Amino acid sequence: MSPAQKLALVSGLTRNVRQLALAGIRSRHPGIDEREAMLRLAAMSVDRATLVKAFGWDPERAGR
Repeated sequence: MSPAQKLALVSGLTRNVRQLALAGIRSRHPGIDEREAMLRLAAMSVDRATLVKAFGWDPERAGR
């Protein structure tokens, strides 16, 4: 497999995992808007202090 093919495969897999994670977030938190869904997705890999500083959103207060 060429490097370009490997990159395309990894990119596709990453996109699929992100979509599955967002579907899970939306099923656990029905009615949230797109911004909160994205913030909750970010909270899976970004520390709380960074989320609060960068976005003014605290996952602990939002009921992560």
